[in-house]
Amino acid sequence: MKNLKKYFYAVLLILLILVSLSVFVACEDIKGDTDVPITDNNPPIDNPANGDSDNNINDGTNNNPSGGDTNPIIEPATITGVDGGKIESGKVLMIVGKDTESVSLSDKIKCSDNSVWKLYYDKMGQTEIPTKIAANPSGTLNNGNNVFYIVVNSLDNTKTNVYELNVHRSYSVTVSYYDDTTFLKKEQVFTGEYTIEYFLPSVIAKEFAGWKDKNGKSVGNTLTILEAERFVAEWNIDERMADFKFVSDKDTCTITGVKDVNIGKVVIPDCVNSIGNSAFSNCYGLTSIEIPSSVTSIGEFAFFYCRSLTSIEIPSSVTSIGSSAFEGCSSLTSIEIPSSVTSIGDSAFKDCSSLTIYCKAKSKPSGWSSDWNIDSPTVWNCEHNKKDDNGYEYFVINGIRYRLKDGEATVIGQPKNITGKIVISSSVIYNNISYSVTSISEYAFYYCSGLTSIEIPSSVTSIGNYAFSFCNSLTSIEMPNSVTSIGDSAFYYCYGLTSIVLPSSVTSIGSSAFYNCSSLTSIEIPNSVTSIGDGAFYYCYGLTSIEIPSSVTSIGSSAFYKCNSLTSIEIPSSVTSIGRQAFDGCYITSVIFENVYDWKVSKSFNMENASSVNLTDPKISAEYLKYNYRDYY
Repeated sequence: MKNLKKYFYAVLLILLILVSLSVFVACEDIKGDTDVPITDNNPPIDNPANGDSDNNINDGTNNNPSGGDTNPIIEPATITGVDGGKIESGKVLMIVGKDTESVSLSDKIKCSDNSVWKLYYDKMGQTEIPTKIAANPSGTLNNGNNVFYIVVNSLDNTKTNVYELNVHRSYSVTVSYYDDTTFLKKEQVFTGEYTIEYFLPSVIAKEFAGWKDKNGKSVGNTLTILEAERFVAEWNIDERMADFKFVSDKDTCTITGVKDVNIGKVVIPDCVNSIGNSAFSNCYGLTSIEIPSSVTSIGEFAFFYCRSLTSIEIPSSVTSIGSSAFEGCSSLTSIEIPSSVTSIGDSAFKDCSSLTIYCKAKSKPSGWSSDWNIDSPTVWNCEHNKKDDNGYEYFVINGIRYRLKDGEATVIGQPKNITGKIVISSSVIYNNISYSVTSISEYAFYYCSGLTSIEIPSSVTSIGNYAFSFCNSLTSIEMPNSVTSIGDSAFYYCYGLTSIVLPSSVTSIGSSAFYNCSSLTSIEIPNSVTSIGDGAFYYCYGLTSIEIPSSVTSIGSSAFYKCNSLTSIEIPSSVTSIGRQAFDGCYITSVIFENVYDWKVSKSFNMENASSVNLTDPKISAEYLKYNYRDYY
């Protein structure tokens, strides 16, 4: 019986101990000491910025759709405030002084009710910092960003959120200000709250509109910087500069290009000081440009090959014109260079085939390159003189340019944009003096690709070299009986030309005169012609027949080269020489020589090794002419 009592009291004591332990554990839970290990059996840690409607953090705003004054609902396991810091997108940022070694967070982190938090080095909650003091394992903070993690648990273990904590220790960085890529100023500051310096950069053709950070985002008066920062000026561009690319500062503005190379007419605003290198280069549609008196320089290649440019006035403010500035401006007919220009580069007016240059200077200034003007006639002291160094005067009537002297007028380089039919008068009147039109000069209609037909008066006696070269729309032309010579390459690449009648007055056909007139099917050569120049009908693919008159004494090298449609030809006895490759590449099968004897052939220019040949057989004669021989009588 005594032993039974002892056993009963022992069991009772064990039950009392078990009850006490249960009460103790419950009390500890109430205190919120929820050291919840991250395992598969525990609820997942939620990021308060992940967008889950069940886990959203209330940011303190009123979410009541009715708009009433009810208190906002604060989700459990959330940070509601940070003394000396801020919460943005699920991250906590604290900026501390440059001498701060560590930060005690125990009284700085505020959580929602029924929640507790712990501080960790890692996001997975493996390495706790029980002291809740933010510092590296070494015991101090590094300059700049120091990243930790705050894990917040609800007391019922149903909610867990993780916040990234960035404790940023201030340190010295550089803040720079730029206008695009142009450096303006810089300063050394400590990271943290920074006030933008709204000094107003003074820049021509731009109105200051504020600053952008290095990510291109517009910034306000103050911002938080955590590293070296670069601010770039924002501008409202002068609307007059809308068509141009340009660079400017507080003193100068230079046009560097155009936004549309097909631009037609241009008016440069008076805020511009210079026209930069290649600014309007290859603007083929540019027809006119107005330059203000604010401009002092025109750069190299500034108007390079602006082939449609017909007029330009250079103001007296300009002092320099760069190399090739107007090269290839083939529609420009006249230009006046003021006495203010002290420097002109090489080839400034090269290939301006229609241009007459009027200079106010009495002679070439020493600062002008020796090759400043290669092609164009020049009139010096133009305010008091209208004649060039050779005594010629220049004027335009009915859209055609003439050169005048001693009662005679010559048709000279025309604008390249002329189209349709041109009628040349037999005489023109200038200053009450009549001038007879006697010639068409070299390059007169060069590259006039819109020219379709032309009437040449009976007063004209000569057509110069390249006079109608590249007039691809020219289909036919009739020459008066007064014309005696057709210059070299006169109709070069006129591949629209289908027929031509040469008058009986013509005595010579120049080299390459009808080169690549591929649509030409026939041509009548009059008895007055004594020579056919080298390459005269080179690449005339469509030429099916040609009659060489008995007046011709020589046929130049490659004269009928690659005339594929030519199958037969007769060589009169008047011909004493046939140049090398004169009929090379032709498909001729029959050649009849009126004089079949006394011919020698050679494969080289050295006739000492030439051999005699009998040309009685038209087929053999054709073989000789088709291949690479130099033939002499």
